[in-house]
Amino acid sequence: MNKNLNINSAMENKVMLKVLVGGQFSSVCTLLFFNILLLIALFFPSSNAFAQDSIIVRGRFIDNTKYANVLMKNTWAYEMVANRPYYFTNPIEDPRIQDYERREHFWGGFNASNPHLLNTPLYTEHILNYLRYWMNPYLNFSAEEKTDGFKRAVDVIIRQFSEHQQIHEFAYKYLTLGFKQIGEEEVLQYLDENYKDLANRCFDNFEKTEFERRMEGYAAMKVGNLAPDFKIEMLSPRAAAEGSKGGSLYKVKSEKSIVVFWSSACPHCMEEMPKLNEWAATRKEVKVIAVSLDTDPKLQQKTINGLPNMLHTSDYKGWRTEAAAKNYIAATPTFIVLDKEKKVVGKYSGYEQIKNLMTH
Repeated sequence: MNKNLNINSAMENKVMLKVLVGGQFSSVCTLLFFNILLLIALFFPSSNAFAQDSIIVRGRFIDNTKYANVLMKNTWAYEMVANRPYYFTNPIEDPRIQDYERREHFWGGFNASNPHLLNTPLYTEHILNYLRYWMNPYLNFSAEEKTDGFKRAVDVIIRQFSEHQQIHEFAYKYLTLGFKQIGEEEVLQYLDENYKDLANRCFDNFEKTEFERRMEGYAAMKVGNLAPDFKIEMLSPRAAAEGSKGGSLYKVKSEKSIVVFWSSACPHCMEEMPKLNEWAATRKEVKVIAVSLDTDPKLQQKTINGLPNMLHTSDYKGWRTEAAAKNYIAATPTFIVLDKEKKVVGKYSGYEQIKNLMTH
């Protein structure tokens, strides 16, 4: 393929708009019609009419693509149209089978080796769409299944973008930043540990310092290691009722402990903490130490009044708190499960993982 794309914005925009949205047989209208067919087929699964209609719709989409090929070959607009492939499933099949089929054919016809496309939204869109499969609420993936799915997806994405060095590095950095931002620490660790060569090749000095800090944290918080001790100043009603005035983590006596790092300003924390609080009320042999990264004492105190089944502590230093630094905390919420000797059992990002661990 000719990598030197010609750009004539007036002509290209006119043709691309016609292909994408210009009329009843445009790509957008065609795909919209097909998606409506999928929804109708859910309610009338025994009808074969939808299979025939899907063939017609698919033909229209192919015709549009051919039209784009003829008029826009070797142009930027052509790449924008050609690199949005769509796999047409059978509308009368089970939606889960259709999802699987789309995933199996996801990379067909997609050009993942053209550096000119780095300046377009195509590559980021395609990566996000591939990852969205594991975030589909209708598939009811557990937290563990979603995390394992993300790991497998990471391998596929990095392999698909491996033909060109600049694009290969872009994909790795985009995934690293993305999973860091959404708090998927286990997936971030998988990326860090399995693609060290890419990290060393494409990170700048600041990013390398962060990477080395994370690697240090993975080693320190490895399962079976003694968790770091840190000062605790108990603030909660439960602590007062039990006569606990604080001291340090090692002085908290229990069969198991859960140290959770959270913040009142963290939306995901405020979804997970009430669930953990309710669960803790039924598990007296487990102590939950909630380390707040809040900086506003009034806000933190107001929040913990609704979480009475935990032992709360905070020095109101935010991310600079001693406990967060010693435990290499990079996202909230983070749950660290410890055994009776305060050795690390595991590090998690969600309540469901804790619940499943403690159930087995």
